[in-house]
Parts: sequence; C-alpha cells; structure tokens
Amino acid sequence: LAAIGLADIALLEGRFGDAITHLPPAIQADDEAKNDFGAVAKLLALAEAQKASGDIRGALATIARARARSDEDKVLVTEGLFAVAAARVDVARRVAQELSKRLPAHSRAYGRLVEAEIARAAGDYPAALDALEAGRKLADLWLLRYYSGLVYLQNGSATQAQHEFEFCQKRIGEATAAFLDDLPTLRYAAELPYRIG
Repeated sequence: LAAIGLADIALLEGRFGDAITHLPPAIQADDEAKNDFGAVAKLLALAEAQKASGDIRGALATIARARARSDEDKVLVTEGLFAVAAARVDVARRVAQELSKRLPAHSRAYGRLVEAEIARAAGDYPAALDALEAGRKLADLWLLRYYSGLVYLQNGSATQAQHEFEFCQKRIGEATAAFLDDLPTLRYAAELPYRIG
C-alpha cells in the first residue's frame, strides 16, 4: 500500500522516472504474495508513468498485463483512455460497450467517459459533452467533471471550462480515490491547478 501511495505522489509531482523505477519491485512482491488487487493498482500507475514519459507502447503492454488479471472498472477505463491516445478506437469502443453493459451506475458512467474521449479525439466536442452529461446523470463522478472541463477548454469555451475545473477543486477529495476503491489516485488532479490558472 505504501508503494502505490509513493508512486501516486511521484506521478502527482511529475517524477515519472521514480514511479517507473520503484513500481516493478512492488508489483513483483504483490505477485509473490498473490495479491492481484495490489498488483493491478500498481500496474495501472506504472502504465500512467510510462505514458507520461512518452512510452505509449510500454504503457499499452502494461495495461494488457493488468487486463489479464482484472476487469475492474479502473482497468477498463485506463485501457479505454490509453487506446484513444494510441488511436486504437476499436479497442476504446469495445471497452466503452463493456462498461455500458454493467449494472452499477458508476460503471456505465465510466463507459460514457470513454465514449466522450473517442468523440473528443475526433474533434466532435458536442458529442463528447453529450456523453459526459449522460454519464453524470448516471453518477456525477469527479473524472467526468474533469474531462468536461478538458472538452470545454479544447473547444475554446473558457468560462465553462473554468466552472468545471473549479467544481473539481471543490470536490478534490474525490480525486484521492477516483475509482471508489480506497486506492490513491490524486495523480489525476496533477494538472488541475494549471487548468484553473
């Protein structure tokens, strides 16, 4: 648990190399202890560090390792968002469909988030906002608000973006465990002060 906490801080502070160096031994320790829950969380953080360092191929391989162990929402969401970044829209659509078929409302809301990212990558900002709004009707999750701000910002709607980012700041506590599993994810808020500025 300490290892994922330290990795989360390293990613929050932009020290991606530290996370890449320190996470593999912790993942190996989880493997030896047969702690898939811990290993998956660390694999996701490692993939995020790899992607932030420019190694999208390594990040996708790490996500595949996590996916082989788990189909939790956090794994699927990360896989879907990374697939969009890698222009693998087919994979992202499959992930969005899988999330959208789940019973929990927050899972279906995450499916809308992946749909929104597909639309945003294609420059279809109205469709992205519609997907995020549909997701918020299911569950008003912090990540959906943050991505709404990104869509507004990219579309040149600074006032609406500012509103969403300030809303995220007011609810910053939710970013500390974005997937509702008590594992640290404050790294998702790393750029929030910059976006508000």
